[in-house]
Amino acid sequence: MARILREGLDVRMAQDNPYLKGFNDGLTAATKVVNEHQASQMRFPSGQSFGEMMSVEIANLTMREVNSESSKG
Repeated sequence: MARILREGLDVRMAQDNPYLKGFNDGLTAATKVVNEHQASQMRFPSGQSFGEMMSVEIANLTMREVNSESSKG
């Protein structure tokens, strides 16, 4: 179990990681689909559209690279 966790952390912390890029590109594509859908133009009393609300939620899932001295550290 510890080995799997360690490998996951190594992947998450690696610089220029193709997994992170692919994951984030997928989120970007999902945001585009949501924003282009007609139903996403519906506005709530707050003034925010459904598309805007979903875009914020998708953006919260974005993985960010962690700058560190060593991914093994």
